Amino acid sequence: MILKIFKFIFRQYNTGPLIGRGLMIYGAAMAFYGIFGQAIGLSTWYTVKGHEIVGALTFWGLLALAILLGLFLCLFSWKIVIPSQAESGSEQGWKHRNPGRPYIERIEKIDKRTENIEKLLAGLINKPK
Repeated sequence: MILKIFKFIFRQYNTGPLIGRGLMIYGAAMAFYGIFGQAIGLSTWYTVKGHEIVGALTFWGLLALAILLGLFLCLFSWKIVIPSQAESGSEQGWKHRNPGRPYIERIEKIDKRTENIEKLLAGLINKPK
């Protein structure tokens, strides 16, 4: 009974590409929107309280530090997050209506048969007389 409940809860649905496409566009737009929001938040924080806390650091120094942090996060995304997303997307694509899947499975079957034929031929050729 519990297994049926888990299967029902974690079942995935094929809704087509419309939802995914919308989320991709929204996510790309939010990346740019987030930059502006962070800049506004940083300047507000520095004006209200930040200049007292990091007094030796000017606003431009704090901005440079924020840019370096942003560049570090971009590098982290490029090295770790994006490959993980690509692997996850490939896994999902393989599970759900991948148009190339029948062809790839057929090629794998042919490859196995070819491998068996090569082993058989190698045994016949290398057989001692």
